[in-house]
Amino acid sequence: GVHWKRKVPRVRLEFFKSCWQREKKRERDEGEEGDEDSVWSDPFKCFARQQDMFAWSDAVVSGGERERFCPSYFTFETNQGKRKFLATSIRRFWRLYSVTPSYARHYYELI
Repeated sequence: GVHWKRKVPRVRLEFFKSCWQREKKRERDEGEEGDEDSVWSDPFKCFARQQDMFAWSDAVVSGGERERFCPSYFTFETNQGKRKFLATSIRRFWRLYSVTPSYARHYYELI
């Protein structure tokens, strides 16, 4: 599992989980999840190598199916000290970041 889960008191972890589930349910009830403009339809993928992230992103953008997708790139370190790379939209990244505990918010945008 994820390292930060061990440090988060169970009550707080359940709070973050319930917030995420409530928001997901609200969007599903409003019909947003399947909507082309939904945040959940934005591509989101983690990679161990930066080169793989850029190759995947180029393929998604040039595929024509995601003309509106403008990728943003982020990096973070795992609890083993390894760097990971994330390609997604700003709004999907914000969904992840906003429910992450403050002590685990160590993401950096690649420019």
